[in-house]
Amino acid sequence: MVEAGTIIFWSYSVQWKYDKKNLIISGLNYDLYLSLFPGFYIYTVDGIRYDQLLRSFEEDERDLAEELIKKLMEKNVLVTNVMGIHELFDPQQKYFMPHNNYDEEMMFDASKVEDFKRQAQQRNDKREENEIALPAYDWDAEKSRRESIRSFSNNCISSKDFAYVLNGLRQKKIPDNKRRYCYPSAGGLYPIDCYLYVKENIVEGIGGGLYFYSPANHSLRLLDKILIPKTIHYLNNREIYSSSAFSIYFVYNPCFSMPKYGGMGYYYAILDTGIMMQLLTMQALERNIGSCIIGDLNSKKLKEYMKLASGQIYLGCMEMGYYESK
Repeated sequence: MVEAGTIIFWSYSVQWKYDKKNLIISGLNYDLYLSLFPGFYIYTVDGIRYDQLLRSFEEDERDLAEELIKKLMEKNVLVTNVMGIHELFDPQQKYFMPHNNYDEEMMFDASKVEDFKRQAQQRNDKREENEIALPAYDWDAEKSRRESIRSFSNNCISSKDFAYVLNGLRQKKIPDNKRRYCYPSAGGLYPIDCYLYVKENIVEGIGGGLYFYSPANHSLRLLDKILIPKTIHYLNNREIYSSSAFSIYFVYNPCFSMPKYGGMGYYYAILDTGIMMQLLTMQALERNIGSCIIGDLNSKKLKEYMKLASGQIYLGCMEMGYYESK
């Protein structure tokens, strides 16, 4: 149920077209609602209160308008807050495709994916005459063994190792009532919140459930003893999730960066998340804990489990557990 005062926007990432017989929105047919256009789009493109939108139509059209609003909100054509990563980035592929020849089925063929990966990694191999060679130094042992882990040991994570990994995110209080972190964030705002899902009987001293991590207190706040199923992940990542000891979810809270940076706060939040993931990866390695970064999952369902506010945005997750013995 949409509240009367809710402000509704037409998502700028969604295109539509119509003529005397057809109404197409985001590739789907909405002919039944043809009579409401183009007014419906004009009213919503800059935002309008739900009750005002309904009153913008004749009385005999309001039930039809209400029905369309419900359908378009379910499809994220109409939005009430900052868009999620899919709504923001999926449309970019349309602009990329006309200028680049690539196999659209590539992502579904393992051999083609490997070939594409090889091309990506080797794209700068050729030396140019004007290149300046730099001295190369050996990586230390920890950096040398870094890799994404897709299968973890089922050994219980010690409480000390678990706390050590999260210690990288800890906030430190310093004189003059200031706060310090061991990683940078745009404007010193740190708008990324971390949630953890811990499996039952796999982390010493921590019961299974969903937690919020408080960097100020270096503590976990139990939110729910809920069991999050592997179906939260897409098929190719479910075995990774099933074997991990715990998951870390990175959630952007735009209330703590957009007032300063506007829409660019979203971009900076993505950079912040990458910095945090790298830090946690290396922190975990020091305790023989491997990790796998996973970008995409069923974020809509995850938000329901986590009871996030509509403006909070899932940006990515990490699966962690001890390395398997070799």
